[in-house]
Amino acid sequence: MAVVVLVLTALDVYDRPAHPLDEVRYGGVWLSAVDRVLGDHPGGPCATDSFGVPTLPGVGNVTTQCFSGWRRGAVQIIFHSGASTGLVYNVGYPLPFDMCVASLGGPWYQLAPVNVISCPRGFDFAPGP
Repeated sequence: MAVVVLVLTALDVYDRPAHPLDEVRYGGVWLSAVDRVLGDHPGGPCATDSFGVPTLPGVGNVTTQCFSGWRRGAVQIIFHSGASTGLVYNVGYPLPFDMCVASLGGPWYQLAPVNVISCPRGFDFAPGP
């Protein structure tokens, strides 16, 4: 029995993202950034402006931001910090597609670049529609 528990624990630790963003530590700051975007930005496609959120703790410099707007209580904000990397706040929308995505808990997701044919350990590929 102890061997089974040890193997399951090892597999769980192994399957975590290589460098997960720390939602527990930075979640409050990230939520403040979401509130700022919701208050200042009317919605629309991706923009190369950080809309007053130039950096996010744990994420880094925000290079672009996508805001999908409110749709019957649904909202999605993507804070890109590089090519296919970043942080996603997602409630009620499909996950960003053609990207590697890892859940951080609740509405938070981490993005990672697709490595030719696969995603980094702990990330799942989100196929397009």
